[in-house]
Order: sequence, then structure tokens, then C-alpha cells
Amino acid sequence: MRTRRTWRSRPWSSIEPPLPEGYYGNAFTYASVALTAEELSKTPMSRLVMLIKDAKREALDNGNVWEKLREMENTMKLKLASEEIHGGVFMMLTDWRHLGLDQDVWGGLMNIIPLVPLTLPFMCVLLPASKAVPGKSGGVRMLTTLPRDAMAKFKEEMDALHP
Repeated sequence: MRTRRTWRSRPWSSIEPPLPEGYYGNAFTYASVALTAEELSKTPMSRLVMLIKDAKREALDNGNVWEKLREMENTMKLKLASEEIHGGVFMMLTDWRHLGLDQDVWGGLMNIIPLVPLTLPFMCVLLPASKAVPGKSGGVRMLTTLPRDAMAKFKEEMDALHP
């Protein structure tokens, strides 16, 4: 069995062409190294560090970043085409609660306000519970996009979970 260790790396500083003036890219790509427990225990630390650096370098490679973006775009197009052809429903769930994005560089909590494009109506983002609402600790915030007509029913169903 292989164990995979994954790191987040921010690709925007290395992407060519760069983002246009005034645009801000807040995204990350993954760099990972997969080893068996035996390989991990027998590999010298210097070799492990080299493997990690190589994985990060590859993840930030301009060609790799563009390839990942193309893969994501093609996946989205296939999912949308599948929905149109088969009438199926697709929802993408992404859990941001354990990424540490709610911590500032000094370890303090900060509020996350992710923006989900309207072109991704099937995306749902799970976030850490809001500190702004007393008594709502231990929960999760959910950012999702729904058709306007579905919002009232969705809110009613969510409120019914916690009377």
C-alpha cells in the first residue's frame, strides 16, 4: 500500500502568460509524493526532501498548470453535456474545513468568503462553522448555488434541521 502526502502550491506566480493587470488569482494545485511505509522508512531524509521539491516544481510547472486547467475545463464540459443528454444531475462537493484557509499567518481565525461562479451551479463548498452566530459551533457552513425558485424550499429544509 502506498501512502500519498499532498501539499498545496500556489501556481499563479509561475504561470505564463501572467494574469492581466488588476486580476487576482487565488487558487492552488497539488504536489504529491507517494511511497510505501518501507520506502519512507528506508529512504534518506535528503532524498525525501528532493522528492518533495521535485513534486512541487512539477506541480508549479507552467505546462502542468495549463494541463490541469484544460482537464478541469473538459471535465466540466463532459458533466454539463451528460446532464443535457441524459437529464442527469451532477454536484461537486468540496470540503474546505481542513485546509487551514481560515487561519491567518499568525494562527488567528479569519472569515472565508469564497466566490463560486454562477457558471458552476452544481458546486457546493463546505466551510468551517461561522463564529459570528453564537450557538452554531461544531457545525459547517455550506456555500452553494441554486436556482432562485429552489431557494425558499432549500432554506425551509435547512431550518427544519435545527428547530
